[in-house]
Amino acid sequence: MFKVTFNLLPSSLVTYFQINSAVHSYNIRHLQDYHISSIRTDKRLKTLRHSGPRIWNSLPLKLKQ
Repeated sequence: MFKVTFNLLPSSLVTYFQINSAVHSYNIRHLQDYHISSIRTDKRLKTLRHSGPRIWNSLPLKLKQ
């Protein structure tokens, strides 16, 4: 997620992740956090596409920088 945040990955992988401000057109509390997509199966719960943003959003700001 660090590499996604600082554009150090190929563009094909960066498109997997979106910031909340790109998803929501109104003000929300965590506008600069990554959007966590909804899932229907336990298999997807363990993928990088879901667990990456969830873990990254839970980190303190100082560690993210």
